[in-house]
Amino acid sequence: MIVGLAAAEQAGGLAGMWAPVGELLDRVPGVDVVADCGRLYPGSPAAEVLPHASAIVLITRPTIDAVAHLRTRAATVLRELDLQRPGGRPPMSCVVVTSPRDDTSPKQIDQVLREAGLPVTVLGRIALDPKGAGMLSGEWVGRLDKSLLVRSTREVVTRLAQRLAATAGTAGGR
Repeated sequence: MIVGLAAAEQAGGLAGMWAPVGELLDRVPGVDVVADCGRLYPGSPAAEVLPHASAIVLITRPTIDAVAHLRTRAATVLRELDLQRPGGRPPMSCVVVTSPRDDTSPKQIDQVLREAGLPVTVLGRIALDPKGAGMLSGEWVGRLDKSLLVRSTREVVTRLAQRLAATAGTAGGR
């Protein structure tokens, strides 16, 4: 797990480091790496790790402004990846919706992205669960494995793993 930076200003100090880190992690056999690249923007130094990824997972809330931002950001990220990997297979691009309740927003967001012509799939929803998040940060108020946060995350991660396995099987792996 590569944890995101505490402040955007730190990214500049790491410019030039992300690509070598991505290359090294891509060569490690049998290991899954999750890298929190923070908010991606044009020219973001953290975006250098993306060409080495098997999947890019963007996170959004189910609001009109958040989905509009997601649509624009996904198009920009995918365009930049195409420039960095001419002729290469781009990483699978997915979206996860964070929402306090189970609703139809993931399906609606998937439709918006499809209509925009973006090759991005909505994997599902991770619950906004303050109690579950509190347990992750050390508050002991119940069973973490039974929290809505962990259960919904488990479902999304299972879908991601299945899609990655299917992609690896049809493309000869990465």
